[in-house]
Amino acid sequence: MHGFPETFTKGSNLPIEGLFPIDGLALPGQLASKSLEHPILKNMAREFQQRQAGASPLEVLLLLAGVVLAFWLVWLLGQVLASEETRYRTPRPRRLFHELCRAHRLTRSQSALLWNFARSLGLSDPVRVFVDPQCFQSPEVTLSHRDAEQLRKIEDIIFAGLKNEPSTDSES
Repeated sequence: MHGFPETFTKGSNLPIEGLFPIDGLALPGQLASKSLEHPILKNMAREFQQRQAGASPLEVLLLLAGVVLAFWLVWLLGQVLASEETRYRTPRPRRLFHELCRAHRLTRSQSALLWNFARSLGLSDPVRVFVDPQCFQSPEVTLSHRDAEQLRKIEDIIFAGLKNEPSTDSES
């Protein structure tokens, strides 16, 4: 009837026959009231009805602590992501210096010597030694013979392409 499967009609073999007042169908409230007649379900319903609807102070405190912890973790994650974002945007001379040393395939000892040399020149940005060959001609820095020899090798490595190109000043 009405397009419903036969299991929901009067002629079915359900144990709750006789609960179908409207054209052979049971209403949800009728099924629930009939099922509460079972003794086990009656006892469970009585237990739930006797319980108070309020929560204990410990449960409220734990819930509040969980909410605060969740907000703190979201805030902390935001701080970490923001610091990572600004970390790569701010100029870092030492990082750039070491990247240039790697690009020129300088050893660690050569990198350290070049860093100390740039600092002894009083350069605000030690990266200038990679773009200004005049830095290596500075008489202000006193070096040992061995360090001076190493610096000449480093200068040759860094500015090797400039020494092989013809000068643009002689053409003018």
